[in-house]
Amino acid sequence: MRAIALAALLAAALLWPARGDGCCMVPLHYPGDVDQSMQQVVVLHDGGTEDLILRVRPYFREAAQPPAFLAWLITVPSEPISYTVADAAIFDDALTLANRLVDLAAAQRPKPYRFPGVGLWVTAGVDGAMTLADEMLDVGDLVEVGPYAITPVKARGPAALEALNAYLGEHGFGTEDPEHMRWFVEQDFTFLCIRITPPPGQTLLGEHLELAPLHLRFATEKPYYPGKYSANQGDFALALTLLTRTPVRSASLEAVRDRLHVWDPVTDNLFTTRVLPGALAAHDPHGGSGRWYLNRCDSMGFNRRDEAGRPAILDWKDDVTWELGGEADLPPDWYYGDGERPVWHVTTTRAIVQTLIYVVVLGIPLLLLAWAGFLLVRSLLRLLMPAARRGSGDADA
Repeated sequence: MRAIALAALLAAALLWPARGDGCCMVPLHYPGDVDQSMQQVVVLHDGGTEDLILRVRPYFREAAQPPAFLAWLITVPSEPISYTVADAAIFDDALTLANRLVDLAAAQRPKPYRFPGVGLWVTAGVDGAMTLADEMLDVGDLVEVGPYAITPVKARGPAALEALNAYLGEHGFGTEDPEHMRWFVEQDFTFLCIRITPPPGQTLLGEHLELAPLHLRFATEKPYYPGKYSANQGDFALALTLLTRTPVRSASLEAVRDRLHVWDPVTDNLFTTRVLPGALAAHDPHGGSGRWYLNRCDSMGFNRRDEAGRPAILDWKDDVTWELGGEADLPPDWYYGDGERPVWHVTTTRAIVQTLIYVVVLGIPLLLLAWAGFLLVRSLLRLLMPAARRGSGDADA
């Protein structure tokens, strides 16, 4: 990145003053406001690189018509390697893959043992200032892709926090509580300052924006979702698919679910061994070799306001990251995903045990019954034989 002067910034970034706090913002003198109804996200993490595909669904309120432009701010752990727009079908493809793996897990999950004749079921163990001083900020070159004009900005250390906040305010992205921003600066994050303008020939944005998904690729050791800077966007819903080459630590998955108010899935780290379906395939540099581990994060809203009207996100000390795990975080050994079923699988073992249960529960009583019958017949024969002999003797006499 390079630092540039204010005049060049204003010419290149093409950002006008806007009003709002974090994430999506409307122009300063616009009579209404903007919130989000939903965010759709796909995160693919492979080694130290993440592909983040993100689409926000903003809506305008308290005004008769939409604004002339919209400002959008995204935080990322490092300056992106590439910027593109993605096919919106990627979100449906991700959901289809997740549903298929969940169905496979349900089908492969060993069924509980049933003891015949007793109705007893047993489940045997089965079961993530701005002064515009050049030395304070790094401001990157303007990047234009699809409907987005993007300028990456990074503060040079915590001392530049005030400078960064002033820059964001002066260029249409609203100012934030410095303490809410401090974590990003301390972690050396990059702020992507994005301007969304109407299509050619229009002066206003549409009332219902169908924005193309923005695809960012950047370096990061941990999978990341930018949620912390959306504190003032309402209690929006989230549909997120996380795909990683390494299983995610179970404790980390649980912590993220709690933070995002996500319902627990049946099984963590379900995996696919096939080529990723549809639009997802374009983001697999290995062409389908190896595993992708999948975890869904679906929430009806995680930014609820407390009794004082304070959004939940404002109390976050950091942003959403997942810790990668290892073998201890793999799915149960009965799950083999969409690969070939092993010759000797836990289901086979359970079928054998199930047969043995039937042999024990049904076979032993039958053997005992047969033995009792044999003893009864033998006893009767012993009683009848002397009588038969005596009758025969009487007849001879």
